[in-house]
Amino acid sequence: NIVEEFSKSQFRPAFFELSANGKGGNPSPLVFRLKDGTKVSFGGIIDRVDLFKKDGNVYVRVIDYKTGTKDFRIDDISYGLNMQMLLYLFTLCRTGSDAFKKSIGCEEGSSPIPAGVIYLSANIPLLDADDYADEQSVLKSAAEELERTGILTDNEEILLAMNSDLDQSFIAGIRKRTKDGALSGRALTSAEGFLEIYDKLESVIVKLSTELRSGVADANPLRYGKDIPCEYCSAKPICRKIKN
Repeated sequence: NIVEEFSKSQFRPAFFELSANGKGGNPSPLVFRLKDGTKVSFGGIIDRVDLFKKDGNVYVRVIDYKTGTKDFRIDDISYGLNMQMLLYLFTLCRTGSDAFKKSIGCEEGSSPIPAGVIYLSANIPLLDADDYADEQSVLKSAAEELERTGILTDNEEILLAMNSDLDQSFIAGIRKRTKDGALSGRALTSAEGFLEIYDKLESVIVKLSTELRSGVADANPLRYGKDIPCEYCSAKPICRKIKN
């Protein structure tokens, strides 16, 4: 499936398991500052980084392999959820490491441009078939079960570089409407949209970090959607918030 994806893509994998630690030419961690001057830094290991170079610009796409399904919603940021991949994307695009920027082909004084993030389920689908099916039919059915979600630029030229057919199975459900030829899909965002996402990330991280530094440690876990964190909490036997 991934080989098929790259057969129609100008993006190329440049890094696997890339450490954002600022060492040995690696990108430096992303740093936020609290009002009291405290620095909050985010590093980590990025599963895969894809690059596309055009007209002196370097476009970055971050890929995360998931063992289960992933329904990415940009509104989750407001709750402090689903921030990791976006933090990685901005770590690469806002890195202060000139050595890293030079190594990926950025011109002097320029920085990588965000093309998006994609979550790819690494689960091998299990298929049931009542009748014998030939190999191609099985592979086609399995491919339809593989899902990519995330957020991507609305720049059509860059999306075509990701997939020359604009195949929505490879670019997070984005497609071209037949009536007016416009791009559609909830994964789309503009260059300005990426700036707004960064500002939102910064606001949420500064808020949470300030609370943490102030000693806020309420037994009041976030309940969002169907997830109830209390069910999995190891401190449940001694919790004064809930009845066991």
